[in-house]
Amino acid sequence: MSSLALLLALATASRASLLVGPHATARTTVAVPGLWLNESTVDVYYPSDVPAAAAGTQRFVAFAHGAGGGLVVEPYVYHSLLHGLASWGFVVAAPRACLDGECLHTYYEQPLAVIDYARERAAAGDAIFGLAGFARGAGLAGHSMGGEATLLGSERARAA
Repeated sequence: MSSLALLLALATASRASLLVGPHATARTTVAVPGLWLNESTVDVYYPSDVPAAAAGTQRFVAFAHGAGGGLVVEPYVYHSLLHGLASWGFVVAAPRACLDGECLHTYYEQPLAVIDYARERAAAGDAIFGLAGFARGAGLAGHSMGGEATLLGSERARAA
């Protein structure tokens, strides 16, 4: 292996290690009723090695995808990003609903509905959602169209 190739390999490995946190992660799906038409699938990424004694200490984030990133596309396009967030101790829920701009005017409601659902499940003793400490609040994040949903959703949540 040439010196340049070795340097590039080390730089790539070092950059990748900066993106991955200390936790092992896992992904599951849940159905959250009433999101958008008949699509209620939400992908949940979470730290899988958090001890039971640390339940309720992790942060929760609802992630809104960009235009064209919903339905079956979401888990592939955002896989690395969402696993990366979970590796830093976040419980991340990403609804697949709303494929494109046809639901833009109400898209911000979906991450808020996911937060409500996650809070209810945590209170009911769900092991995964129970990792999150909702007493500290919940976050919204998004990409592109999901960024707009994040801004609108945070404004609505603040007004409530």
